[in-house]
Amino acid sequence: LTRFVGVKGGPFTLHRGTGASSSDEGTLRRLTAHATKDLFRNVYAFTLDELQSKGLLEDDAVAGQIYSVGMGVARLPDFAADLRKRKEELFRPRGSKQQLPNLLAELAEVDRRLKELGKLSVQYRDLIAKREANDTQLLDAEDAGRIAGKRRRQIQQLLDAWEDWASLQDCEAQLAELPNYPDLPESAVERLDSLEDQVQQASEACDEFRERFREETENAARPISHASLLSKGKKVERIRRARGGFDESVGDLPDRQGDLSTLEAELERHLGDLGGDWDTERIARIDTTHARQQEIEAFRARWSDAGNKARDAEAAHQHEVQELARTRGELDRVAAD
Repeated sequence: LTRFVGVKGGPFTLHRGTGASSSDEGTLRRLTAHATKDLFRNVYAFTLDELQSKGLLEDDAVAGQIYSVGMGVARLPDFAADLRKRKEELFRPRGSKQQLPNLLAELAEVDRRLKELGKLSVQYRDLIAKREANDTQLLDAEDAGRIAGKRRRQIQQLLDAWEDWASLQDCEAQLAELPNYPDLPESAVERLDSLEDQVQQASEACDEFRERFREETENAARPISHASLLSKGKKVERIRRARGGFDESVGDLPDRQGDLSTLEAELERHLGDLGGDWDTERIARIDTTHARQQEIEAFRARWSDAGNKARDAEAAHQHEVQELARTRGELDRVAAD
């Protein structure tokens, strides 16, 4: 026990043989058998040398208190004094009426009870030692739980970063295998993709023109009926085109009007969703080139990837919360045991 000067007796620290320490007031009271301040000063406030040199053990009150505290019975001296008084009242050398047999029986019962109290004191000390051992085991279990939780969090962090780390290693390996091009222009991949798209479109247009050329060649080789009209071909062609265009226009007019109304309504709704400062002129000024569309698609892909990572992070967080709850439950069960 180490105590310093201060308020209410001053701060103190109890040191166990195992190395553990405590500052619990209740533990100190149990160790001193709930002794009062005066009793503590008269019984505990001296050394073994002072106890032998000053003859304190010759004082029956002090000796009784020391014996009673060691046995866990704080009022044993008062009981002994009362017993002597009753003995003098009930048994006198020249008395005619003796109650000695009854008193001897009572005394035997008291001795039996004192022996039982002594056994209880031994059991009390054993239980105190057992409780201290359990406290030590509980502290060791809590330390082991904290170390295991810290290790588990470290392992979980490594597991969470494993896929990204493996992907990074693959990318670095691929980059190391690629040749070095010091004169490579900026945004070479995007420009190459754009050129490949243009080549693909040009190739498709070329194939379409070849097919049309073949059809026109076949049509030119066929015999022409009503050859006399060839001299008026231009006029006939104008009439045909005009008639065909007119018929198509008349037939498609209701549908086109309905489509126009639908598109105008949808355009007005989309402009309203974008904001009050949006109109058709501002829409017409938007850059719709192929490169801009590719940038939009790349941004959409990054946005989708970010959403997936956010969902994965949320799932990992929920898993951590469940693991934390399970670990707390295990710690509570260990503390209860």
